[in-house]
Amino acid sequence: MKFISTLAKLTLPQAQLIIDRYPENYRQAGIIPMLDLAQRQAGGWLPLAAMDKVAKVLDVPPVRVYEVATFYTMFNRAKVGKYFIQVWGASYFHMALHLTTLSCSFHPLL
Repeated sequence: MKFISTLAKLTLPQAQLIIDRYPENYRQAGIIPMLDLAQRQAGGWLPLAAMDKVAKVLDVPPVRVYEVATFYTMFNRAKVGKYFIQVWGASYFHMALHLTTLSCSFHPLL
């Protein structure tokens, strides 16, 4: 229960549930759900202090938490506005590829 002093009271039961999912030697597997919880608690973004707390709670090196937070686009390293919209670029590629394939298949042979 060393995490009690580092997280807000509202998130304590949720943090405990996340931590309890993983055995002691696999605590690093809880980095993503703990970062998500910390981001929600911080108002939609991840300050450095929140990432440090997650590292301390899970007993992993802080650099592991930084790596995860900077790799995944679902974690915001800076404050975002009230409405934050992200567009997945690959869907446009697939749609364009599909439309190109359809238009090519309907052209009459010359």
